[in-house]
Amino acid sequence: MVSADDYVGVAFGQSSIGLTGYDKGFFYKAYGGVRNKYYGFEGTYNRLAQFDISGNNTGSVSVSGIEATGITFLPITNNLEIFLKIGFYSWSATGRVNGGFIPQNKGTDLSYSFGANYNVAEKITLRAEYQWFKGVLGDDISSIATGFSYRI
Repeated sequence: MVSADDYVGVAFGQSSIGLTGYDKGFFYKAYGGVRNKYYGFEGTYNRLAQFDISGNNTGSVSVSGIEATGITFLPITNNLEIFLKIGFYSWSATGRVNGGFIPQNKGTDLSYSFGANYNVAEKITLRAEYQWFKGVLGDDISSIATGFSYRI
């Protein structure tokens, strides 16, 4: 059964931003949560990416932060469930453009995602997730990631 009271996990993947001239970047996160069979709460540290900037301006921008979400689970089989999350993402961005530093940019915006968990062992679950972060750097950032969690 894909169900537990407490869990911790990590995930890795790729993120992209809708702004012109920004390349895709490597994404990772560490998360933990508490849940019952259908509902839970999850806290996460996300490093969305270090986005390289190309075109007339060159440089990079790094975005990271913490997230608090509510999550709902829908069991499909004893080992498989899908989930939906919605919450808030408090982020910070720093970087360099054309050799100079850009001022640190901060905010708190909406995040939401959907995905699936698959129980591969008694305490280990694989996760695949697609996530959106609304309004970060004035645009949306999306990520796709896979990872695993360990039930405590």
